[in-house]
Amino acid sequence: MYEIPIDMFDKLSKFYNCSIDYLTGLSNYCGVFINYFNSEEMFIRLKRLRKENNLSQFEIGSKLGFGQMNWCRYESGKVLIPFSKLYLVAKEFNISLDYLMGKTDDKNIKIMTH
Repeated sequence: MYEIPIDMFDKLSKFYNCSIDYLTGLSNYCGVFINYFNSEEMFIRLKRLRKENNLSQFEIGSKLGFGQMNWCRYESGKVLIPFSKLYLVAKEFNISLDYLMGKTDDKNIKIMTH
């Protein structure tokens, strides 16, 4: 299976002038974020997410099917988390991909109601 690199999603969101949440179907709101993907901020936010949910690296790794060692690498910045796994994190914790990627400070996935 081919894994699309995280920075490619950032480029696509800029090209189509929409959020990554919108591109992936997490949101029906096209909102645009002017910030670019920030890997350093993403590492911090992954760790913060785990701590805010009172989970150990083992617990979050097991919950998401990554394993403790992989999660440790993702939040320490030793390995860039694959986008497909980042998407699972966003879905599981109902948190914006744009937030996780450092493009916005708003954690909420925007949903427009009609």
